[in-house]
Amino acid sequence: YRRQKALAYFRDATLIDRTLAYSLSSEVRNQDAALLMGTLLVNPAAEARAWTGIKGRWSEVKRKSDIAQGALQIVSSLQFCDRSMQQDVERFFQTHEAPGARRAIARAVETIGACAATKEAQQARLAHAIAGD
Repeated sequence: YRRQKALAYFRDATLIDRTLAYSLSSEVRNQDAALLMGTLLVNPAAEARAWTGIKGRWSEVKRKSDIAQGALQIVSSLQFCDRSMQQDVERFFQTHEAPGARRAIARAVETIGACAATKEAQQARLAHAIAGD
């Protein structure tokens, strides 16, 4: 189990894709698939690629896991920090079913927006501090 979760920490795009494919394969127990995908989403090197892959294979994701628990695990793992990703997540779940995860989706969208707002507000100050101004 620990080795399986470690697969989600790769940085190489090919290995990230293979880990996502593996998580949807018959080699991974249904109850472990969402956890593995969620772990991909918290890996900063994999999050965007994993999210794109999960969206593209949503019907497989739904079939693989108990959709209510699986969607909840996946949505709870979203940690993006920019407006475009906030809008992407919101748009995706407006057109894709995720039973039992409505509140988690709203919370994720709100959290992503708050992070993006903080980043936008602090970015100039941080740049000045780093530059020594």
